[in-house]
Amino acid sequence: MSPLVDVAVVGSATSDVVRALRADVVLESADSAVFDAAADRWSIGDVAARVLIDTAPQTGSRTGLVDDQTARTRYGAHPYLGLARHGFPNHFTVTDEDAARYVSACLNALRARGCTRIEVKPHVQGQYSRQVDAGIARPRRKARRTPDLAEYEFTSPRDREEDDEEYRGAAVLIAADGTEVAVQVHLLALYQPVDNMVRWSGRIQPSPDLARLHRNVNQPVQIRVDGRPAVPAILVDHDPWGGSHVVGEGLSPYPLPLLAELALLDG
Repeated sequence: MSPLVDVAVVGSATSDVVRALRADVVLESADSAVFDAAADRWSIGDVAARVLIDTAPQTGSRTGLVDDQTARTRYGAHPYLGLARHGFPNHFTVTDEDAARYVSACLNALRARGCTRIEVKPHVQGQYSRQVDAGIARPRRKARRTPDLAEYEFTSPRDREEDDEEYRGAAVLIAADGTEVAVQVHLLALYQPVDNMVRWSGRIQPSPDLARLHRNVNQPVQIRVDGRPAVPAILVDHDPWGGSHVVGEGLSPYPLPLLAELALLDG
């Protein structure tokens, strides 16, 4: 295999797009590409690249953390802003210079944070895909001006090796009127050192009580785990199975080992 490159572009691209993306290699075509989750890189024929950029939408010929059909079923048929799909880390589709500038900013953030993987969050793509189907999605040109980096997960292998940094289990949702609902959740909180902030997201499993509490898109609530102080959260939207996507930032709803280690060092 050829030496590892940082960015590989597949398909026809203008010199401005190639320059904006800081592409190391441009391939005329690629029948298939496979993401190596252990090394955070794409294998495209005899080329290995940390980031894969397609200049035209590809269906079924890119194998990420999941296959194409599974990704469509779970996260929606429409890539976020036409650019990124959850389950396909370090992969973007860039069809014009606006998209190239947007993706370039995302890749600059990936490098600045010292991470090896960027992936759009599942609830972000899911909500966008449903908005596209409903005809209410934001115009792409306006939405692509400046990326909202909070919509992406930036990780390295060390982040993902520490299984105890995610939480699966019981929690309590607290509505604005004080109503409390017991739920089951799967949450992942990550400390972002560049921003000096914890950002977290996850899914709340379906239940009749959750359906009664979650009535609005982007509904403010609080969440409490294991008797810890409740932290602010946002119920973003419902998924197709009746669960809810939840996000928050600032404080993690459950203990993070890394933050505990930092506190000991500060002490």
